[in-house]
Amino acid sequence: MPEAELYIDLLKRSVADALQERTWYVPVPRPKSLIKRVLSDLLAARGITLVREVDPSVRGEGSERPPRGTAWLDATSAFTLLGQDRLDNLQWCVEDVLRRKVPGDMIETGVWRGGACILMRAILKAYGVRDRKVWAADSFEGLPPADPDQYPLDRHSTFHEQRGFAVSLEEVRHNFDKYGLLDDQVEFVKGWFCDTLPKLAGHTWAVIHLDGDMYESTAEASKTSIPDSRRGVTSSLTISERCLHAPGSLGFPQEISHQR
Repeated sequence: MPEAELYIDLLKRSVADALQERTWYVPVPRPKSLIKRVLSDLLAARGITLVREVDPSVRGEGSERPPRGTAWLDATSAFTLLGQDRLDNLQWCVEDVLRRKVPGDMIETGVWRGGACILMRAILKAYGVRDRKVWAADSFEGLPPADPDQYPLDRHSTFHEQRGFAVSLEEVRHNFDKYGLLDDQVEFVKGWFCDTLPKLAGHTWAVIHLDGDMYESTAEASKTSIPDSRRGVTSSLTISERCLHAPGSLGFPQEISHQR
């Protein structure tokens, strides 16, 4: 395996915290049954948390869903929740546009701890690409409260209560620096997407990774980041599956198709 591939593979495992074999646990949701709920509350009052083991294949797929609260997010040392399979897909997208010489930069909207952006920057470095940048767009303050009037599909969202998603810009920059990838080929865009991304309208993107978790965040990002297909240039668009789990939001890819 060439050195570039070895480097990228090792970095993917690192940002996903998959270099060591571990058994992962997540807190069990409060039971619905009255008797079980009483027992659960009694244990919680004594500082005992009920947990369940996470299927390793689920972690690899990036399909695990954090429970309410911050216990799991605070415990994991991963820099991304994508999992190995989705990181493989993101790598393919970046390498594909490089191979086909599709012009433009890479952007992720919703970066959490920066793992996916770190991977994209690492791929550029591995192949000696100096004329492209990676853009990391995030509030760096967590997710906003739902706006059910404008985005009814988010009406039940509680992401804004999960403070484990609130990772500061300073921490993300530090994570890039840990890998020696904090340089002039990385740009950070801080703020709510509705305020910041319109300022990037017209920028040429080769790879767009939408990972805003909420329907609103994904929709706002799509308005200005998705290129017009009439340019005759095909870019790579990836949408995190987590963005499509709100009831009814599986229609979002069709909405994007209509926009284009």
